[in-house]
Amino acid sequence: MCIIGKALEVLNLIEDDNVIGYREFYIKDVFKGNRILSGLNYTKDLQVPIGESDAIPTLDNTNGLWSYNYNYYNNYNYNYYNYCVTAKIQNLGTTIKHEIGYRANKIKVLELVLLTPKDIDSTFNKFIEHFNSVVSESAKLYNAETVNHVNFK
Repeated sequence: MCIIGKALEVLNLIEDDNVIGYREFYIKDVFKGNRILSGLNYTKDLQVPIGESDAIPTLDNTNGLWSYNYNYYNNYNYNYYNYCVTAKIQNLGTTIKHEIGYRANKIKVLELVLLTPKDIDSTFNKFIEHFNSVVSESAKLYNAETVNHVNFK
């Protein structure tokens, strides 16, 4: 069984179906000006404005762009070169519904999550400002909204 549980059914989704998922993306090489999203375990960059998997998901394979069917947001990770950002996405096209998630051959990024500056120190707040700037620029590429982490649902 995969991390999103047992495969239950095949869905053929259009935008009006509004099947929402939650996942994280990397924004790699942020200091080289990159703002393209890339999956944590998916080496290919997510196309703009709608990402598409290399192969159609079926009940018998593990293809597709994975997401959870609940908001599992709890923290951010980053290193000097890559930022990790939480996103709300819409599953599109051939999609496999699992117990706690989906595998879709297409996804549309709806929201990317920003962090809130705190009264800790100026170095920390400079990082938050830079992080939010990078995430906001990425959101514009995907025609997505940004939302503060305290309001993310």
